Amino acid sequence: MPVPYARPALPDADLIADDVREIVASRWLTKGPFVGRYEEALSKRLAVPNVVATSSCTVGLAYLYRTLGFQGEVILPSFTFLATATALSWAGGTPVFVDIDPDTLTVDPEAVAAAVTPRTTGIIGVHVFGVAVDPSVDEIAVNAGVPLVFDAAHGVGSSCGGKSLAMRGTASAFSTTPTKTLITGEGGFVTTGDDELAARIRILNEYGNDGSYDTITPGLNGRMPETSAAIGIRSLEMLDDVLEARWTVVDGYRERLSDLEGIRTQTVPEGCRASYKDFTIIVEDAFGTSRDDLASGLSELGIDTRPYFSPAVHRHRAYQDLGFVGSLPVTEDIEHRVLSLPLWVGMGDAEIDEVVAGIASLRG
Repeated sequence: MPVPYARPALPDADLIADDVREIVASRWLTKGPFVGRYEEALSKRLAVPNVVATSSCTVGLAYLYRTLGFQGEVILPSFTFLATATALSWAGGTPVFVDIDPDTLTVDPEAVAAAVTPRTTGIIGVHVFGVAVDPSVDEIAVNAGVPLVFDAAHGVGSSCGGKSLAMRGTASAFSTTPTKTLITGEGGFVTTGDDELAARIRILNEYGNDGSYDTITPGLNGRMPETSAAIGIRSLEMLDDVLEARWTVVDGYRERLSDLEGIRTQTVPEGCRASYKDFTIIVEDAFGTSRDDLASGLSELGIDTRPYFSPAVHRHRAYQDLGFVGSLPVTEDIEHRVLSLPLWVGMGDAEIDEVVAGIASLRG
């Protein structure tokens, strides 16, 4: 039986229908009460004073980069989704790619520290697959005197010390697209403890208009529609159940894969919990089959996978004019070994067994 890579965990259709009827009856399709309720609910859930809903995480990142002055050199991992860097380029920043930790797959603090120069205007951390960035990166940013932005696209449901990741650094941007733990359709949101920064992000989200119909700064229309906010509110109500269901699947994978030589999994730092936007294995030489051959073989068995994140961003065509000459040995090794496995709410033991049996059957 085919095993899909993902299935969105959506609220009950009748609940969404009731909300949409209310929105349509009000004739208030944007900039209405549902967005405000959604932001308030997120603020309470994540224990962060400021939440700004946006049309995507990418837009939120672009706002933050532009507002915080990321127009010079900015340090970030290459092992990330392409939007981390494309938003930076749109904001006028120059990426300085650094390596990752081979176990957590998040940015290597030592690599970040080594890359800081007088030209550095900011640092970007990425909570890869929901695994939190090492907190020493926060200290590096403070010591360097530059803002720290987190691409927390995978971060809803992740925590460290029982606290959400929403208050880390200067600000964070989260994603709520269909493969995430919290869903609005398309969408995202920005979180920050800085009231002034949040106010500036709201102005950017409204074309740069502060309400006086006078452009304070060039902005965009990154507003979230009322219908998306309504879905988000309902999705937030079921978030705990969604996370528990995903964690159960992850536990099942870990138990079954533990004795399979040549396969290891991403390390989660002690005291932290990952959202597991994706559950990713690393295919070692001892497995005897390459990542690409494993993915191809699983596909033939009807098992859908993703090679996130391959190729690494520094090898994308858009960044070849940077003249990148650095060395990212871990990234350039890991990108050929990572494979994300099917993970969705409702996935049971039968599907987990099928995936793991498929992996075992393809061992060289």
